[in-house]
Amino acid sequence: MHDFTLNMHTNFNDIDFAEDTLSPTSKQLLPGLGPHWHFTNLISGFRSADHAAKAQPGPLAGEISYFAPVSLFFFFFLMFIIH
Repeated sequence: MHDFTLNMHTNFNDIDFAEDTLSPTSKQLLPGLGPHWHFTNLISGFRSADHAAKAQPGPLAGEISYFAPVSLFFFFFLMFIIH
């Protein structure tokens, strides 16, 4: 990418950037002005941050499902005791 420029205008000073993303080349501390990126030639192994992507529940759901038989056994055990 050639002649890349990005100016971010904000109403706050503290901005957290995701890991493995490009940091701004300069930062204005004036109200209404935020970080600034300017590259004449941009070749990078880092990708731009994708904040809109939703986390995938697959790995967590898989780990939780391993304990399903334990809770089912506990439920039937309580039903046996109560009955």
